[in-house]
Amino acid sequence: MGSTILLDNIRVDESLKNWDRTKELFFQNPTTNIFFCIYAVFRTHEIKKIKLNYKGLVKYASSSEIPVLAQVALKGPIVSISQPLKFYRKHEDSMYVSEKVYSNMLERYKMLLNVSYILLLITRDANINKISKIRLYRQTIKKTSYELIKFLPRYIKLKLKI
Repeated sequence: MGSTILLDNIRVDESLKNWDRTKELFFQNPTTNIFFCIYAVFRTHEIKKIKLNYKGLVKYASSSEIPVLAQVALKGPIVSISQPLKFYRKHEDSMYVSEKVYSNMLERYKMLLNVSYILLLITRDANINKISKIRLYRQTIKKTSYELIKFLPRYIKLKLKI
């Protein structure tokens, strides 16, 4: 039995009312459950402008949707509806599961840094005002820094075999 993922923070009313704040969620790494927006309906002429492998920098399947959604968020509001349109089941053969199983702690952190770097480049290249860029940079750096602070003691403990 699966669980339902709710995307209450990007419901139509909330998302449209305060899109500048909501957009910041798409620049957090690691992300929240908003990554499920990758299973969506997009306007064809807009999605064709999105780079799936941003400047050839995407190195892992895990979290590869984050840079895509960040680019989409720069195009305009992303909203969710209350009815599920897709049911997703995790399985052992998925790239995501195999990357998680076979990657060590340091490799997982490299994945995190890779995606964060891409998000910073997307922000740098975005055609938005400087205040908006600073807010998006802050989201990416804040969340990634938090993960680094959590990661280092565990990594050191593992290496020292404490």
